[in-house]
Amino acid sequence: MATHDVSATPLDAVTVEPRGEMVSDVWLRRNIRETNIEIEDGLSQTMWEADVVSGTLPGLPSVSYVQDRFAQLWASFEEADMTDRELIELRSDTLGDGLAEVAGISADSAEMVEVLSQAVEELASIIGGE
Repeated sequence: MATHDVSATPLDAVTVEPRGEMVSDVWLRRNIRETNIEIEDGLSQTMWEADVVSGTLPGLPSVSYVQDRFAQLWASFEEADMTDRELIELRSDTLGDGLAEVAGISADSAEMVEVLSQAVEELASIIGGE
């Protein structure tokens, strides 16, 4: 699951920290925004906020490697923290949307077949002289 980061220092969209030679910790951030938070008596502090997910990758991936796969890794890291029930609900929502789209396409196709059938009947009656 994505969490919310708040930092007094600017946040990067991708952070990769090697943990030895076999695995690296990776943080992905999106919706990065700079905000000013009032501290006291009119004084404010500049802060950065972002939505963040994290996970591990094998080896020592570069920041550019991770950036090129940002959306895929975001989804993977988010799903890694989900329970089986949450994953099933996510998949069923996705499947439900896909089935609804297929049903809509099928209805449109059936309507088009009906229109074409009527046109063929009219053409046949014109050709047949009726």
